[in-house]
Amino acid sequence: MGSILHFDGGNGGHGGSGSHGGAGGNGGNAGSALSVSQSGGHEISLVLAGVTLQSIGGAGGSGGKGGNGGAGGNGGNGWAGGNGGNGGNGGHGGDGGHGGNGGAGGVVVDLHDFNAVNIVSNTNADGSVADNLLVSQGGDGGVGGSLGIGGAAGLRGLSDGGTGGTDGTGGSPGSVGNTGLAGVAGAGLSVAAGAVVNISGAANLSLGLVQGTDITLDATALSGNLTAATDSGADTIRGGSGQNQITLNGGADSVDLARSLARSDVLVIQSATDLDARNGKFIEIAGFDTMAAHGDVLKIAGYTGIVENRDTIVGGGVTVHASQGIATFSGIVDETDLAGRITAAFQVLGSSSSGNALAFVFEGDTYLAVERGGDSSYQAGTDLVIQLTGVTDLAALGSAAADHTLVLQAA
Repeated sequence: MGSILHFDGGNGGHGGSGSHGGAGGNGGNAGSALSVSQSGGHEISLVLAGVTLQSIGGAGGSGGKGGNGGAGGNGGNGWAGGNGGNGGNGGHGGDGGHGGNGGAGGVVVDLHDFNAVNIVSNTNADGSVADNLLVSQGGDGGVGGSLGIGGAAGLRGLSDGGTGGTDGTGGSPGSVGNTGLAGVAGAGLSVAAGAVVNISGAANLSLGLVQGTDITLDATALSGNLTAATDSGADTIRGGSGQNQITLNGGADSVDLARSLARSDVLVIQSATDLDARNGKFIEIAGFDTMAAHGDVLKIAGYTGIVENRDTIVGGGVTVHASQGIATFSGIVDETDLAGRITAAFQVLGSSSSGNALAFVFEGDTYLAVERGGDSSYQAGTDLVIQLTGVTDLAALGSAAADHTLVLQAA
């Protein structure tokens, strides 16, 4: 059997009732399941065997119930020949309290002082296969408090010979309190800036977010599947021979999937932070397979579709010919000008109503351009340019696997 180690934040308290319900308490932030400090940037090794380490924020407390509205007063009776008084209206019911916010997940394994980390992802001691998981997640938001009931209507006053009063109106109920916000997830692993994380073993390993700038994540000795996300630095990721699911969160990252035998690798690109493609800062991907039998997928935040079939004159005598998302250029004066091609591609993307992705081949590599800024020019830090190293035979961009097709999906 595998082991599960929790280090969870406490739940928030419940809000008290009142004329308006009190807000629920916020859930506590979670701490680390494992934290090791060591000055001087030393090396550390972790051997995992069917282990799940969790750091989960506490749930927010539920909001208090809103108080019920008071009953309206009864109208007074009239004197002989006098009119009866009108009944009072019932009071408005109180609103339920706001549910407390969930606590934040913590860093599951905190090794922020170490610049060399070795992780061995083994199966269970009895030989059965089990995944190794580092799980950080925020706590659930608290449920909003229930509403207060409106007060009863006051009765009309009676009269002997005069006109009777009218009954009052019942009070309206309050509103149910809002549900609290869920807490944010933390990192699965934290390491020093520039750290090298070496991963080996046969069991599947899910690291979550690896926190640390300009790190190297080397899983070339891992035969199990790898799931990991990197921070915003310029990181280097080398996948293993199992299936790789890698999420990039900004920076000029370099990803190598050449070792993958399982294929069906998935790369998710969430951000263009710190990228400037016209000055050589773009995402580089090697070993990405474009054949139908292998099924690699690229998921991109902000992707909407491809530019299919059109010719566009972009100025300077340059025409961009697009077919199924693949662009060729005519009228280019400088055949060594990558920045000029990037500029031309984004001029096409900015004028297209059918999609925001276009790819072209330059000096033995394919470049994928994704316009995310809503205009007709390349914007560093917003728009994406991705280099597919060594890919020269693309026939199309598409949403489903086919030979010589780059499969694109929205993240």
